[in-house]
Amino acid sequence: MEENKNTQKDLFNKSDKYFFKANLIFIIIATIYLAILLVTVLILMINENFVGGIISLATGALGIVVAFFVFKLILSMLADIKYIRNKLYNLEESENEKISDNVDRIGK
Repeated sequence: MEENKNTQKDLFNKSDKYFFKANLIFIIIATIYLAILLVTVLILMINENFVGGIISLATGALGIVVAFFVFKLILSMLADIKYIRNKLYNLEESENEKISDNVDRIGK
């Protein structure tokens, strides 16, 4: 029984590694998207399409903000699932507390 619990714990730890990296990966992708957006807006403005550049900048920035909040909502949901899973398998919650602290801190 104890060996089975350790095997489950190892399996959970492997799957949880990617959960902690998800926030960093999202920030990198959002930064790349923002850089591409700014270059595109500058090209539009230089080519005398100033209004199109402003509209692209506004909608692109709004898209990043919406994607950020949706991503954080999904991350929060996954943290809740991990919390329930850890309660079901009577695992320690030190790793889960790190996740909850990160998710709670993001919205503030």
